[in-house]
Amino acid sequence: MNAPLKRLLRDGLLTFACSTLACAAWAQPAAEPAPPPAPAVTPEATPTAPPAASPAAPPAAPPGEVTAAENFATRFFVRVAVDRPSRDYRAGEQVKITVTSEIDAFAYVFYKQADGKVFLIFPNAEQRNNKLPAKQPVQIPAAGDNFRWEVSAPFGPERITVLAATEPLASLQDPRLRAELFNAVGAKQLKGVELELAKEKPAEWSIQHLDITTYDRAEPLAERPAKRFGVFFGVAEYLFNDEAIRASKEGRPLNLPTCAIDAEQLGIALKEMGEFDEVLLFTNEKATKRNLQEAVTRWLPSVTGPGDVCVIYFSGHGGQIPDLSGDEKPEPGSDNASDETLIPADYLGYHLYEKAEEEAQSGSLAPEKMAAVRRARELVGQFTEPFHKAMAMELATTITDDEFGNWLHQALDGRQIVVMLDSCHSGGFGVSAKGGLNEQKAESVKFDFLDQEIARLKDIGQNDTALFATCSPFQSVMVPKADDFPVRMSLMTYFVVQQLHTTQGSIDLEASFRNCHDKMAKYFADGNYQPTLPQLQLNLRKKVYLKP
Repeated sequence: MNAPLKRLLRDGLLTFACSTLACAAWAQPAAEPAPPPAPAVTPEATPTAPPAASPAAPPAAPPGEVTAAENFATRFFVRVAVDRPSRDYRAGEQVKITVTSEIDAFAYVFYKQADGKVFLIFPNAEQRNNKLPAKQPVQIPAAGDNFRWEVSAPFGPERITVLAATEPLASLQDPRLRAELFNAVGAKQLKGVELELAKEKPAEWSIQHLDITTYDRAEPLAERPAKRFGVFFGVAEYLFNDEAIRASKEGRPLNLPTCAIDAEQLGIALKEMGEFDEVLLFTNEKATKRNLQEAVTRWLPSVTGPGDVCVIYFSGHGGQIPDLSGDEKPEPGSDNASDETLIPADYLGYHLYEKAEEEAQSGSLAPEKMAAVRRARELVGQFTEPFHKAMAMELATTITDDEFGNWLHQALDGRQIVVMLDSCHSGGFGVSAKGGLNEQKAESVKFDFLDQEIARLKDIGQNDTALFATCSPFQSVMVPKADDFPVRMSLMTYFVVQQLHTTQGSIDLEASFRNCHDKMAKYFADGNYQPTLPQLQLNLRKKVYLKP
């Protein structure tokens, strides 16, 4: 009876019997999509006209089991790591596992081997205390323990899953699950975990998976050169733009002049000059919340592995909502804290919903908007207070920084992740230009989209993330005049793309930032404009090149 991890005791090696797994899933469906059509080559030295269309969204995958569970609504991060960045192990090699929780939590570590059998390896017979102190790594096995994990057959793709909860899980309290160091978990027990978590508040538990590959001694390791992939979102046309105009006293639109072109041009430049293996491009009506989530949490994990580069780009509106998870710090002198949001094309805030519902009742609402209004009607009908209705709509139709951070953490750990944002630093629709509130309010609004989340990931040992944003927390964003550049684009994106087209040799992320910073500073100085300058937050172990 063989298991891929064996305990090594002072009196010799012991192996463990295996049990089968048959459990339903909580994972959202999604399957690996076919690669999208590549953008056309653009040899000109400046950005060119955009391609005609964006590819379709990645389709959904079939449900998985407990070891495929997801929870993007958690309020805390938990992380599992191994001692080898490649995550490849041969027979006889030892595996050291480290688990870290952002808060005090009870942790359970599962090992799914290549034949599908599942074991609980923490807590175990030697490490019975599974309460993790906040931000303190716990090694399995611990340095003083009398056992080690060693790889043996069966070999192939395997998965380590850490599940953490603020309270112990009753479904995993069976003493038999701690009797050995490698405890077989049956289908009934796994189903119990599923049912228990379904009753828990999503904020109170967290999960992360780590995939490794095991090989026989003589089997050659799979050679996999590092790859580069990107997801590009640009929203210039919002589904409920007309309702925004009619709902606003000033007749303010949601639509923006440059954002779709931003995403198209950067996608083209990185595909060609940046030698990206593939990109997904979503603009306007395709730039929905669902499509962004599917691209980040399904497509990118399906085509990338540890060490690969993933660029995620968004150009469009941003906003703020009250912090519900408690991870944001209040502003000085205030009891209030905010979560920042990205606003996709299908955004439907509560006041927009009220206007759309009014038009739906009168028969004047465009047919293509009816499905969104029906979903909103069902959602707000669950609440009585206007605040709760409004928050429900914001959470359903925006992407909060907490949510986005969870996408990156759960789906892309081990990759080099670069998030590029050419989006509003404040305000959703109280905008007079892209990203800006009126000037008297702009200085009082803090926007730190993903700054806090990247710092939190670093606190639990997750590196290789970077944020390249168009402006500082206290600045508005200016849209260039139509005749300032050959193609009308947002400033940050234009200068990034221009450098990719015109510079010979490689361009790393920091060099791109410095060039963009200097070019934007000169643009504002020449035009006698109030400067808004880009920001770069790095948490990378090695350089990322936009152009190799």
